[in-house]
Amino acid sequence: MFNLMHFASGIKVDLIVRKDSEYRHVEFARRKAVDLAGVSTWIASREDPILSKLVWARDASSELRQQGQAYFSRLRTNTRSCGAT
Repeated sequence: MFNLMHFASGIKVDLIVRKDSEYRHVEFARRKAVDLAGVSTWIASREDPILSKLVWARDASSELRQQGQAYFSRLRTNTRSCGAT
């Protein structure tokens, strides 16, 4: 996922590269054709960005939790080796 920003107007657009999974194919099929300021384009259905962000948050949370556990484990090991309790 990456973003495009138009700083003068404050418009931000999330661009998400479709992954090759069954759900992502179904999600892509639900997209809607729209006209934005005279430009024809496609947007995701209302629920799909919400679901995608929930999945991302779950995965990121898991990774952050693992990183945090590894960090505190190293911190405890370093603290013990310095003689602190």
